[in-house]
Amino acid sequence: MIKDFVVFRPDNGKKVADEYKTIVKVIYNDEAIYISAMMYDPHPDKIPMQFATRDNFSQADFFLATINPNDDGQNPFEFVVQSTGNQADSKVSNGQEDFDWSAVWISAAKVNDKGWAVEMKIPYAALRFANSKVQNWGFNFHRRLERLNEQHTWAHIDNAIGRWT
Repeated sequence: MIKDFVVFRPDNGKKVADEYKTIVKVIYNDEAIYISAMMYDPHPDKIPMQFATRDNFSQADFFLATINPNDDGQNPFEFVVQSTGNQADSKVSNGQEDFDWSAVWISAAKVNDKGWAVEMKIPYAALRFANSKVQNWGFNFHRRLERLNEQHTWAHIDNAIGRWT
């Protein structure tokens, strides 16, 4: 279980308040990586829900999974699900997000009485990685709270020296 997120913006490094905690679970099999996340919010009825087209962001909360099969800190894949269920994905190279890249993956989002939840299935076919027996992959998870103008991350990123990708 992945928890203990910290604020990325605006108060970099500050512990996230318990009422806005995020809990993530990751499992995998021979076909795909499965990610589930619960984003707590004491006012789920106030979660922004403006719809957008794929690969576009709107006035809505989002959950983002960053997966770096090479664990090089430079070339991850990003998979985003907004509170509306809208998907976005990008391939990052040299710090530049390319939202023109699109993968085939499955996700679902649902607002509930505790906040909102997301489930993702990311097939390995959507990712490029080495064909070796032992691999080290890098992961990070981000959460955007639109109405609070906050972003949280699991692995702390000092935004004074690093990028969020």
